[in-house]
Amino acid sequence: AFTVYDIARRFGKAQVAKIEPQTRNMAMIGRSLTAMDLLKAKQGWYNVQYQTGLLLEQYDMILCPTVPTPAIKHGILPTSKLDEALIMASRGLNKGVNVGKFLLDSGAMEKLSHPILSKMAYTMLGNITGLPAMSVPLGMSKKGLPIGMQFIGRMTNEETLFSLAGEMERAGWFTKAQCEL
Repeated sequence: AFTVYDIARRFGKAQVAKIEPQTRNMAMIGRSLTAMDLLKAKQGWYNVQYQTGLLLEQYDMILCPTVPTPAIKHGILPTSKLDEALIMASRGLNKGVNVGKFLLDSGAMEKLSHPILSKMAYTMLGNITGLPAMSVPLGMSKKGLPIGMQFIGRMTNEETLFSLAGEMERAGWFTKAQCEL
């Protein structure tokens, strides 16, 4: 919400109209949150950071898929039901209703956003923890789209990830022939 506000303040409201609808919608929801909501979310993020840190005391890194499904072509991801509802609200069809607050309080937010967020299930761990992570193309789908695997390292240990990526590249793991499934 602050970023969109800051863009409008610094560059004008016309620039905000150029931001993709999902981002504008997230800003609208962000304006519906209270300081208490922010603090509860930060506590949840801290708990995930702490537990992941404990896990990485035993292991050098975490290996997981980048996304839980084969890749889809750029621009194909459909607008979610959440985005459709928020776009309608932003066009004034629900004047006087705090749509963001309603979606959060009713539990509809989770249901409506699931189709999109489920595509990012694994990359969110890196975002929430702030740990260094990299995605590498270790396979190709039958449609010729990359299949990525994500490595998540220990805090401030980007060196291990870069070293691993270099070894994999030198071994030829990123060539199309090596990646065919």
